[in-house]
Amino acid sequence: MGTAGQVFRFAAADFQVIYPHAGVTPVLAERVLEPGTDPGFSFVDLVRLPPGSAIAAHQHAENSEEVYVVLAGRGRICLEGIETEIGPGEVALNPPGGTHSLTNVGDSDLDFVVLEVAVPDPAPTRAPGER
Repeated sequence: MGTAGQVFRFAAADFQVIYPHAGVTPVLAERVLEPGTDPGFSFVDLVRLPPGSAIAAHQHAENSEEVYVVLAGRGRICLEGIETEIGPGEVALNPPGGTHSLTNVGDSDLDFVVLEVAVPDPAPTRAPGER
C-alpha cells in the first residue's frame, strides 16, 4: 500500500548541499520521499542546480528508471550520450540502466523534481505446454 497523499513545495524545501555522483559543483537537494516509503517509487527529490553546476554522468541499476520534471531554469541533459536542452514544463526519462548527466546552462537556478521509479521484474516465461 502506498503513502497517504502528500504535497511537496520548493518554497518550503530544506535543501542540503551535496556533491552527487562524484560531482565537483554543489547541488541543493531534499529527499522528500525516502526509499521503502512507497512501493512505486524508490525516491523523490526536489533539486536545485545553481548556475554552472552539474550532476556528473552516472548510471543507475537495471531495476529503476528516473524521471526529471523541470520547473524553472534551463539545463542540458545528456541521456545515453545524446545532449538536449531542457526547460520549464519539460520531462526527461532516463531508462533502466541508462547513463545520464545534467548541467545548468542558464543564468538562474535550475529547479526540478527527480522521481526514481522501481521497474517490476518481468514475469517468468514458460515453455510451450508448461504449466
